[in-house]
Amino acid sequence: MISAIANNGTVLWPRLIQRIEPQDPASGEAATNFPAGVVRDKLDVHPRSLNILRDAMLADVNSSEGSGTRAAVPGLNICAKTGTAQVQDSQNHTTGYNYCLPPMHR
Repeated sequence: MISAIANNGTVLWPRLIQRIEPQDPASGEAATNFPAGVVRDKLDVHPRSLNILRDAMLADVNSSEGSGTRAAVPGLNICAKTGTAQVQDSQNHTTGYNYCLPPMHR
């Protein structure tokens, strides 16, 4: 879902590998390639709503009140979604999760 927000509502099929090379390079067998950027779906969300979400995710990193300030990179507009899940151990140490988007360009 976070990637779809970054892609203006476009949901892509996940791709774990780019290609599979033959076991024996001397065999002359061609590599099997898997295409990138295959569209699976489109979110039925107004572009204005996507912009509001991206702006909120940008503020989460760049605002002093945001919970994602540790993801900040000087000179880049990093967007993040924090607090999706948390794990607490027996000593009350909490580990939070943070999902970041690539730098935002408008």
